[in-house]
Amino acid sequence: MTLAPAELPATLQPLVHRALTRLAQAVPDPIPAELQPMLVQLAISSDFALDTLVRQPGLLAQLAAPGCPPLPAPVLD
Repeated sequence: MTLAPAELPATLQPLVHRALTRLAQAVPDPIPAELQPMLVQLAISSDFALDTLVRQPGLLAQLAAPGCPPLPAPVLD
């Protein structure tokens, strides 16, 4: 089940609004509308995941890519 922000219970609307506002301020480009339902669900289910996207906004493009290809392993010096 995927809900739009307006369809959420009143108790969850402020939480989702705050989370999506933080994310929108962190990413360099506007968030595509087709990602909105996924991000609403993410905001409801995981503060950690939203915090990670705010700290690493490039991950949003990775999640939005078709098939969500895996990230390459980090190179450690």
